[in-house]
Amino acid sequence: GIYSIEAVKQYGDNYRRAGGRHSLSDYFTARYDSVIMEQRLKRNIVFADHDLATDQVFGEMHVILCRNVLIYFDRALQARVIRLFSDSLDMGGYLCLGTKESLRFSGQEETFDVINTPLRIFRKRQLLHNA
Repeated sequence: GIYSIEAVKQYGDNYRRAGGRHSLSDYFTARYDSVIMEQRLKRNIVFADHDLATDQVFGEMHVILCRNVLIYFDRALQARVIRLFSDSLDMGGYLCLGTKESLRFSGQEETFDVINTPLRIFRKRQLLHNA
């Protein structure tokens, strides 16, 4: 990842608000008007292709980014995919949808908390245990 220095200022604020324990600058090198993220971070990320119409749960994910894909699906397939995402996310994991996409009509609205409405960022709720 290469990002503009201006963007990284906002990212640093977000990192601190999300509970970051170090300075975001510990994870990149600044050059000219950009920053380059450290290679060691990439080793902790898995990018994978999936067929959302036919695949089953694809692991215990911390973050799922699916932007501007659901808008091409009918309501039944959208609901299937959102359920697949819910089943694939760890408790407390994040789901990021496109700005025109929603959890509405998926049957999963109660499974997620809204983190950022305009950006369509959701967090899977923690299970509450009865005492």
